[in-house]
Amino acid sequence: MSKKIKITAAALALTVICAAAWLIAKPQAVECVALESSALENAFNEIGEVIPVSESDLFTKNGGKLLSVCVTEGSKVKEGDLLFVFDGNEERMSSLKTQKSALESDRASLNIRIEQAQLEEKKLKDLLESTSKLHEQGAVSTQELENAQSAYELAAKSRELASSQLSYAAAQIPMVNAMIEDNQSEIEVFAPQDGLVRDLSVKEGHVIAPGSKLCSVYEEDMYRADCFILVENSEGVSVGDEVEVVLRLRSEDKTFWGKVSGLGAAAEEIVSKVGLIEKRIRIEIAPDGSWEGLYPYWPVEVRFITAKARDCLVAPKTAVFEDADGKLKVWAMRGGKPVKAAVERGVETPSQVEIKGDVNPGEIIIKNPKTTNLKDGKRVRAIVNKN
Repeated sequence: MSKKIKITAAALALTVICAAAWLIAKPQAVECVALESSALENAFNEIGEVIPVSESDLFTKNGGKLLSVCVTEGSKVKEGDLLFVFDGNEERMSSLKTQKSALESDRASLNIRIEQAQLEEKKLKDLLESTSKLHEQGAVSTQELENAQSAYELAAKSRELASSQLSYAAAQIPMVNAMIEDNQSEIEVFAPQDGLVRDLSVKEGHVIAPGSKLCSVYEEDMYRADCFILVENSEGVSVGDEVEVVLRLRSEDKTFWGKVSGLGAAAEEIVSKVGLIEKRIRIEIAPDGSWEGLYPYWPVEVRFITAKARDCLVAPKTAVFEDADGKLKVWAMRGGKPVKAAVERGVETPSQVEIKGDVNPGEIIIKNPKTTNLKDGKRVRAIVNKN
């Protein structure tokens, strides 16, 4: 082998050795983040619905032919306004009025009869008492005494019978009056409250079956939102909590604010969109500020904030690990070397966590210690990404 070839081979070998030494000595690259002070919220969203606070459903009791519909869908009405007119039942109304008249006549006759019976009873009682005294003196026979006793008892029973008949008539008259009023109310149906008419599904000329719904009347501009949350999400939700109510439109999203005003007493079984039966709890949300632009039965997205921290140090959840001593720690870059720093967890989200302890704002920490072979004090090369 020539001298030139030997020199070239030696140089190549030296290059390989130097390169290997450089690679061995080169600091390991690790992905890091800079700790920043910011707000952190643990929240979840559910679909809800805007509900009127006060709403009345109107049903027909007896049904009949609808002669007039005085409102349209969305009409604004006042309590007592005429809404519907039915043809009514003239035969039934006539029969009820005749029955009432007869009962009132019976009541008057029975009052007279009772007065006469009371007088007759008193007269026969006095006669019985005088006959009894005469019988004691031997002036009248036992048969005459028995006849006086029978006459008195018959008068008393006659008075009792008339009183019983009067009580029956007196009890029947209010019942008949109620039936007359009920029949009259089926002829004219009035608004039970101030508000707007919705769900109007009947028309003039239709024959309406008994028990059918006519419409609903709800109070305008008095709304709440109802939604059902999973039982496992209910922890941390309580009355008074602030929530966001978001109306998603094609052009924009509108955000309103509300507060939890009520929680269901028990879980309910709700069938999800994919057909799963889920245990959910009803949550009622009252406005906290103006809800102008929201209307009944519109769907909204409700954002529940179960935990919140302000001006806190936020780290990726992957950065926090449990050390051999059982304490939570992060790798903090100090002097170009990773050093274990003890921390505590605060508010958490699926990807981030609030940390407190031996760390400071602006400090660099390793994002995912599990993906690197780290040792305390071993120099590494930090590649800082945005948290």
